[in-house]
Amino acid sequence: MQKTSLGLRAGLSLALSFLLLSPAFSQSDTAQISGFVQDPSGLGIPGAGVTVTNETTQLERKAVTNDQGYYVVASVPPGYYTVAVEMEGFKKFVKTRNKLDASVNQRIDAQMDIGTVDETISVVASSSQIQSDTSMVAKLVESKQIEKMTLNGRNPLFLALLKPGVRSGTALTGFSFGLTSGGLSINGARTQDM
Repeated sequence: MQKTSLGLRAGLSLALSFLLLSPAFSQSDTAQISGFVQDPSGLGIPGAGVTVTNETTQLERKAVTNDQGYYVVASVPPGYYTVAVEMEGFKKFVKTRNKLDASVNQRIDAQMDIGTVDETISVVASSSQIQSDTSMVAKLVESKQIEKMTLNGRNPLFLALLKPGVRSGTALTGFSFGLTSGGLSINGARTQDM
């Protein structure tokens, strides 16, 4: 009887630990690069080799397309990447300067032309890319933008007040040099101290 309750307690504490740690694992600064590799007629090419290379560190990640010509390279840190695709009977496809921001997935499709692997199709990524496969709205706020914003007291927590539906729990008169916001109410919810 004693061993059963001890084992039950250990199991419950382990389950509780996983529940408490799961939000910490869900937040990440990595993203994924995925896309379709297609022939000139638009059909997926299975078994194509995809190499994703970080342009700064030269670290490579490899993937192989599935039966529909789809590939995924997950847990990729932010930076600029080169995507190269090779398949026998097709020209090598290389697309450079693909910017990957934290937690913003990037879709990079490859249109392969018939030829030899010795021939290369080079594409340089454009500065503005539209994410069409998800409804997620994401944008990276860079430090230059934060520095140029007119924030009361330069408190970064006041950036939340720039979003629609966010209200301050206290009157924001005067400068605030501490790292508190006085509480925020988001879309009418109770005020949460930050």
